[in-house]
Amino acid sequence: MSFKIMKIVMLGHSGVGKTTYMASLYAVLQQSVQGFTLKTTVNDDHKRLIELAENIRQGNYPLGTDQRKDYDFYLRYQGENVLKFSWSDYRGRALTETQDSEQANLLLQDLKQADGIMIFCDSFLLNQGKVRNSQIGRMISLINHNLKELDHPLSISILLTKFDLLENIPTQFVKPFEGLITTISCSNNILGGFIPVGCGVKQINIPIPLLFILNTAVSNHYHFTQKLLVKHKLEAEEFAKNSQGFGGNINWIVSKITGEESNHEKAINAKAKAELHKKEWEFIKAPCESLERYIKKIPVIKSNMTIDKYTEEILAIKNSIISQRIENLDPFAVFD
Repeated sequence: MSFKIMKIVMLGHSGVGKTTYMASLYAVLQQSVQGFTLKTTVNDDHKRLIELAENIRQGNYPLGTDQRKDYDFYLRYQGENVLKFSWSDYRGRALTETQDSEQANLLLQDLKQADGIMIFCDSFLLNQGKVRNSQIGRMISLINHNLKELDHPLSISILLTKFDLLENIPTQFVKPFEGLITTISCSNNILGGFIPVGCGVKQINIPIPLLFILNTAVSNHYHFTQKLLVKHKLEAEEFAKNSQGFGGNINWIVSKITGEESNHEKAINAKAKAELHKKEWEFIKAPCESLERYIKKIPVIKSNMTIDKYTEEILAIKNSIISQRIENLDPFAVFD
């Protein structure tokens, strides 16, 4: 497979649950969720995340991240590697540190190169109106600044953590995200959505934010490979056609004199490339269709939606929440 390594960046204030989410997600995706699993490229990372996840399930939560930590994962489908991605976990203070800080500089660089961004927001603080405490304004400012020169597809998952602790949701629940909503809805390169999660003893919607983001890379690769397949198939047919008859014989003779490829040889090479892309396209087809089928169920940010409508959709999710335990069959059932 010729996938570009996808880069994912997590943003959130200290204590919002970034490390908790990553460990919980990794543990959940050790067993198949709609055919998808996760695998680390480093065995020590596997051991650490599994240990953290087990502690979380017992109610013991990890301390905040002290330094930027990078993890490399494989998204797997039916036991086969589909996509390799890098995931950067930053300490919460990196959001408020000056540009003289090494961590802050690394964060800015990573945001410019990111293919996916996970924004972690404490639902409990948000519900209490403590927007400043949750650093939402700072996160949105950083993201909007780096999106000005965006030249590649980007997916943004807005994770509403500790969602299971909420009893009521005010109509202006997502009002602090208004600037980011505008940016996303006006861009052809950005896909974003609000996804409530819970990463404690009671786990809610754990796999969805990651699969939402990875869908962009998988889908793009699927469609790009499909275009290459069609392109080389048509080239092979055209070269084969031009290798026939009197003109084809002349071309063959000239190629032997000049050392250039004949149309017959070009047809063979183009057909070989088409076959290669066909195998790649067939390999990615099933996971792509699986992801796209479920992505339609997620309430994404759209240009024609009001703040109240987003809150309404989030409230509908709250009213039909299903705990995401490993044995659950369909983690997307909450969006039905």
